[in-house]
Amino acid sequence: MLRELPAMLLLLTSASGIRAQDPGQPQRTWQDVRLPGGNITMPKPRARVVPPYPQLSKDAPVDGIVDVEVVVNTSGSVVDTRVTKSVTALVDGSCVEAAGHWTFDPAASRYGPNGGSQPVFSLVLLRFTFAPPHENKAGTVSAQLTTVPDRESVPDSDKQTEGAIRTEGSPATPVPAGLQAPRVLRHVNPSYTDAAMRAKIQGTVQMAVVVLANGTVGVARVVKSLDSKFGLDQEALRVTRHWLFAPGTMDGKPVPVVVTVILAFRLH
Repeated sequence: MLRELPAMLLLLTSASGIRAQDPGQPQRTWQDVRLPGGNITMPKPRARVVPPYPQLSKDAPVDGIVDVEVVVNTSGSVVDTRVTKSVTALVDGSCVEAAGHWTFDPAASRYGPNGGSQPVFSLVLLRFTFAPPHENKAGTVSAQLTTVPDRESVPDSDKQTEGAIRTEGSPATPVPAGLQAPRVLRHVNPSYTDAAMRAKIQGTVQMAVVVLANGTVGVARVVKSLDSKFGLDQEALRVTRHWLFAPGTMDGKPVPVVVTVILAFRLH
């Protein structure tokens, strides 16, 4: 029975004039993280923790939503968190702390070895909703586990591309000597579509990606296609938009940088 191998992830940022990463920087990199859906199951909560409703000013009750992206490992523990929708720093912090105490039955790929399922790291969203006090009722906090919403494509004509520095220079536009390339903090790997699996398609998708000054992905486009018929090109773009980086810097200041990302689809 066919099964998919973990995608080979290559970030091509080496070029003349780019300094190596500082070895003293923390290397908190998560590899082979998957997005639930298709061949990947959702993790199932075993233990949920919800922060208490904050006792702040009665004139300014907390009312809103905090979204926390979490990476769940193959043991069902939360190993990384990131706030993507904020209320206040204090409220956000309480949600991050609560998220770190959730435990799960981990996500799994149904294309594991010997035809069985295999636990995988997964990227999911915890949404904490704060409802303010009403009449004689106290404020409440609820939590929901959901998938991370897909990030829409950014038009290639966007100013992100125009202002971004390329890590692969040319004689006309050499790589600036003060540029330090982005460093990957979170790999989100693609999964095979059923149609591509049946067609036994293998190979690589090459993409040009703009890493923004906040470390997220802006413009992403395919420059070398593998499969536009059965969805592998689209899957590569979809997951790459969820990668996270320590941003590139120019003379110590974060800047948008264009890098090349190659994702490989392999079957065994």
